[in-house]
Amino acid sequence: MATLEHDLDVPQPSEIGEVLDPKGEKRVQIEKEIVSLKEICLTLTNSQHRNLNKFPGAHPVSLTREYLEHTLKPEADKYVVCEKTDGVRYLLLLLSRGTYLVDRKYVFTKVKVVFPLPAGEKVGNKWLHHKTLLDGELVVDKLPHSGEKRLRYLAYDILSDNGQSLLDLNFADRLLSLQSRIIAPQLEWLQHRKPANFTPPFEVKLKQMYRCRDVQYVLETVLPSLPHGNDGLIFTPVDQPYKAGTDENLFKWKPPYLNSVDFELNRQRGYYTLNIYDQGKPVFEDWVSVPQELKSKLESSQFQLPVIVECVRDPAMDVLVPNTESYNKIDETVRKGGWKIIRMRDDKIRPNEKHTLDKINISIQDNLIEKDLMHALKLKKRNNTSNYNNNDNAIFNNSTTTSTTTNSAVKRMKMTMSTTTTTTTTTTTTDNNINSSEIGKTIKKYAPVKNTNGMVYIGVTKDGKTIIKYFQDAKKQWPRFTGRVGYKLLKKLFSKTKIVLKRNMEIILASISAPGGQVNNNNNNNVVEKIIKDGHKTYVNKPTYHKTRKLGVYGDGEHVTWSQKEYGMPGLQRTYLEMKSYQRFTEMWSLLERAHLYGLFNLINPNQPLRVASLGGGPGFELLAFQEYFKMKK
Repeated sequence: MATLEHDLDVPQPSEIGEVLDPKGEKRVQIEKEIVSLKEICLTLTNSQHRNLNKFPGAHPVSLTREYLEHTLKPEADKYVVCEKTDGVRYLLLLLSRGTYLVDRKYVFTKVKVVFPLPAGEKVGNKWLHHKTLLDGELVVDKLPHSGEKRLRYLAYDILSDNGQSLLDLNFADRLLSLQSRIIAPQLEWLQHRKPANFTPPFEVKLKQMYRCRDVQYVLETVLPSLPHGNDGLIFTPVDQPYKAGTDENLFKWKPPYLNSVDFELNRQRGYYTLNIYDQGKPVFEDWVSVPQELKSKLESSQFQLPVIVECVRDPAMDVLVPNTESYNKIDETVRKGGWKIIRMRDDKIRPNEKHTLDKINISIQDNLIEKDLMHALKLKKRNNTSNYNNNDNAIFNNSTTTSTTTNSAVKRMKMTMSTTTTTTTTTTTTDNNINSSEIGKTIKKYAPVKNTNGMVYIGVTKDGKTIIKYFQDAKKQWPRFTGRVGYKLLKKLFSKTKIVLKRNMEIILASISAPGGQVNNNNNNNVVEKIIKDGHKTYVNKPTYHKTRKLGVYGDGEHVTWSQKEYGMPGLQRTYLEMKSYQRFTEMWSLLERAHLYGLFNLINPNQPLRVASLGGGPGFELLAFQEYFKMKK
């Protein structure tokens, strides 16, 4: 993207991948491929206009005081908010034959980014996503400590999953699909199964979403700490489908001084003009003074007029206005105030429509500032809550997992309510206002808690606050932290786990006393110990998992963690019960907190029974989390 004073630092498409440019000997072939790709995008977005040249993504409207007071404020509990990334908008089309960035000009760039299906899933003999369409923003992140720059695609929506339209799903369910079906499987593949010489041109991350009522936290804490530029906020309705084109329920807010319009820059009788589109045709809007850098490029034919430019209002700007009767230099005047060009938009093929300009002008006149948003959308006081402080207020902090809230252990749920999960880690519950994640790292000594198999430890801070360190992985490589409330919940979990472990021990003893078993009155204890140790070793080493992965990237056998024979080992079952109790319970609790954060439980009738099913799950600790969570929230 060509830049002026507003440098995004995002590479040109040609620097990222192969731009499909219908030139040269393969022109006809490339043209056919482009038409085919456009047809796929139109089909996946249910586009009614069938215009092969019109970008099919959703577009927000500018937030005005009227929208704020009459739409957003009354429905705030049904909205989430995120930063408006100052990057380059792209759809991401995933096909089995390749992955394509799709810009606002509807230009396709083939990129070497791989998106595998979730573990064990195939479409025919394919292991890659096919006809999956994402929406997001390409941005350059500057890492805070090293200063290293990383190109990242921040995905914030999914429109189709393997040809199955998700447009009619609400935003919460689309986020769940995006994380569990796209982000997590790709991350797992990159970490464990990608070829050694494979380096994708950019990372793919899930964009963080926050509850609308937390707009103050987002403005004061999130935005200043971002590793990339931003120019406002996006407010998205949780319970609405995806709408291609202008979406009147999707809002963007910018500080008044950043409210911008995309114009068509042209020249008339030696003077530069800004044109807007009205019913698809360019019409004159205003004269403009062009920065010398851009003027030099235009006069040297580096760019051919017309071009699309992004402008902001500048009351101090000098604008040269010609006399339209004579266009004589002697008759020209200088006007104070006008549109200021801040950058070229070579990612766009057309300017904004007049109705968009009208709404932006209203936003500028409204002078809707941060304080207005915080006042209108202020957080309501609740029992046992405080201001949100990132991930640290969660009862169970599971942010150290590589895929955050979804991994192979998290199952899709069939429920009478919508649930969501994102990499957003703020929650509605605090634990004595302790930043347990940070405090936990400073405590030198922890005492093991009895009957937890060395998985839970208790520590005390200098001021007497209790910090609990626990693990979910058998190798105990990734500590997690919680406080008193979390410890009480873990105690309840221990009591339930004891029941199934007692039954497991009965099965182990029965197995060694059965005909052909390893019974020996003199060494029963040793045999039991060996069964448990062998089972723990099988759990940790995952022999079947690694065996099947040796077959190559594509695989040729069952992509399972353990074989049916291994699952039948009482010793493995014991370790499985112990590990999954911590994992399933705490991860499900975190998911429920996030769902609560977005107000997704607000519509549940407390007087009606809530039925929850865990499909393909087990041993059922996720259901225990449901039970205890709604007991606490009564």
